[in-house]
Amino acid sequence: MGETPNPWSGLRAESLSGALELQPKVIEGLVNEAIDVRIRVNSVKAALGKVDQLASFAAVIPSAAGLADRFSAKGRDLKGILDDHGKILDDMADTFLASGKAYTGGDAGGKADLAALRGRIEADKGKTEKLGTAPQAFGRCMDISVLKKEGGGVPDSLLRPPKGLTFDPMIVNAEDPSQFNYDDYQKIIASLSGSPSMEVTAAQAGTDWTWLAGRLDEKFEGLSNKMIATENSWRSPGEGGGADRARAAITAYGKGNKDLVDGMKALGTLLGFVSDWLYATRTSLQAVNYTDVGYLSPESVRAYETRKKLAHEKRYATAMNNTYVLGVDNTAGKIALLPDPIPPTTGSNPAGNGSGTGGGSGSGGGSGSGGGSGAGSAGLSSGFQNGMSALQSASQTAAQKAAADAAKAAARTAAEQSAKAAEEAAAAASSSGLEQAASALTSGMEQASSAAQSALEQASSAASGADQSALSSVPGLAGLSSSLEDQAKKMTAAAKSGGGGGAGGGSGGGAGAGLSGQSLQNASSLFPRATVGATGLEAMASRAGLAGAGSGMPMGGMPMGGGGAGAGAGGQQKEHKRADYLDSVDHLDDALGAAPIVARPVIEQ
Repeated sequence: MGETPNPWSGLRAESLSGALELQPKVIEGLVNEAIDVRIRVNSVKAALGKVDQLASFAAVIPSAAGLADRFSAKGRDLKGILDDHGKILDDMADTFLASGKAYTGGDAGGKADLAALRGRIEADKGKTEKLGTAPQAFGRCMDISVLKKEGGGVPDSLLRPPKGLTFDPMIVNAEDPSQFNYDDYQKIIASLSGSPSMEVTAAQAGTDWTWLAGRLDEKFEGLSNKMIATENSWRSPGEGGGADRARAAITAYGKGNKDLVDGMKALGTLLGFVSDWLYATRTSLQAVNYTDVGYLSPESVRAYETRKKLAHEKRYATAMNNTYVLGVDNTAGKIALLPDPIPPTTGSNPAGNGSGTGGGSGSGGGSGSGGGSGAGSAGLSSGFQNGMSALQSASQTAAQKAAADAAKAAARTAAEQSAKAAEEAAAAASSSGLEQAASALTSGMEQASSAAQSALEQASSAASGADQSALSSVPGLAGLSSSLEDQAKKMTAAAKSGGGGGAGGGSGGGAGAGLSGQSLQNASSLFPRATVGATGLEAMASRAGLAGAGSGMPMGGMPMGGGGAGAGAGGQQKEHKRADYLDSVDHLDDALGAAPIVARPVIEQ
């Protein structure tokens, strides 16, 4: 149950602006009727304890509790609906007074003591009255064969409901009776056979629903008749059409009241049907207790009792399938929905070009934007306006999330491109035999990965309590960290397997040939500590005599020895022994360079 747009608040705004008038001579009768209905609404709301807390229709069975709660929920829904009716009645009385005060038709319209009526409206807002005593319900009975006929015994008024009566789409399904054991059925029978019996309890709830509906209807009908009789007393100076909207509001209010009363009566009728099949269920289960199970000699007493319980369990299940299961299935889809007050308009529109008496937004006359004096939004209840605000907020959130997703995608692409460049540079360095440089690159990648992960954790901590979608939009931190870790693993594997050149290409240019200064420069920009300058590398190569298989021109065409010693080079099949000088660390510091300073210095004052 949610709040609905209230047309009477819009009509009140038109009355206050002088766009809607009502002859004073009819005001007193209308206000008094509205006050009487307000008191009756308050009184019915106070009596809802009769119908909004039904006990489970049977012990042990979950669907019995679920079905009872469905009926109880309708009583709780009615409380909110009657709250809405109270707001409408308050606005209605205010509209009557404001329209009478705005009347400009002279003495022909009569007079009214508006101040005295205002005093009564305020004094009686919370007043209640005694509703009398609800009729007492008695036990019901049903021939179980009715449950198997077309319609399942459901009353005709529910099989062919009047226009405006709709049913709750939620369904309660009955359990398989075979899942309950002998002891369960004893508890079920006891709960159905209490004092009063469960069928009497359900019948009384149905009677209470019907009685409360009648108590509301007699006051609703009196107000509707009074308003219809005074329809010609409404006036609209100019071309605003306020009088037409007032008449439409009167008609719609009467229809909404009728639909509410019909729904309440339908709930009462359905609970009477529930009482019928609860009676059939109880009597069918009790009958099983009186059925005999023959004694088999020389059977022990214990064996006989066990066999008797098993036989009764099967008979209990059959009885439940013929009564309870059919009753629940036929009832669950016929629980009536109770409508909120139905508005014919969404607010005032005295001179604007917005909506008329239909269901538009009424914004044409809102706050003078269309030349009108009434506010379109004033005709909407606060719940409706809050709903619109929530909708706008949800739209903004969705747009922000879409932007964040786009940012993450862009960051992921950038991270992948950076990782690819690093991989190419690392592969080139590895294939040229620079195992030390590869190790340094691996270390640099691990450091970069650690830094990215640290930044992600810091961003997560800083975003505590804020919108989590904002954290997810931090440009690619998580993706960059993962990518760098992958590249570090690839570099380690490449360094271990490369050894100094491509895998066998004679004296031609293998995979490690042609490592350019540009590639080294790219690697240098990514990982400063792994920087190896072109000049320094040439010197290292000339001193250490690095020559991989297939690396005839390793440094952009620098002449070196002939066929390499890599696997398959020059047709040699002997196992290659690594030279001792290749393991030298004399020039490792030159290759790595100085560690960069990454912390900003602190200047003491």
